[in-house]
Amino acid sequence: PDPPVPCDPASSGGAMIPLRVVLILVVELCERFCFYTIQGSQKFFLSQKLGYGSSQASAITTIFNTASYLGCLPGGVLGDRFLGRFLVIVIFGSIYVGGSFCLAISTLPGVDSKGLFLAGTFAGVALGTGGIKPNVCNF
Repeated sequence: PDPPVPCDPASSGGAMIPLRVVLILVVELCERFCFYTIQGSQKFFLSQKLGYGSSQASAITTIFNTASYLGCLPGGVLGDRFLGRFLVIVIFGSIYVGGSFCLAISTLPGVDSKGLFLAGTFAGVALGTGGIKPNVCNF
């Protein structure tokens, strides 16, 4: 079992929070922070740095949001029926980190890679979000 993390004994009767729960909540915090940062800056980056028109950038951002939330369906099924929610969070969290890394590399000066940016956005971040989101909401 995970070593417990102490919480406020006065309000919880001395109960301890398992370490895995703390780690899952930290993953969710980081995932949400990263997702909304990417979502908020994506349209600007697509139009100003990658040369897409405003309507194209808006469409890509909308598709990214749709893919992120539709990815919750297979992520939930995998977590509930096949692999268990903790393993799914670890697997899809790793995919998410890989996608974020691809995004970061593609935005470096001198690296104008639309393909790497879009692969990181859709294959990494959107897919990772779809696996993390439905399995963390149970806490």
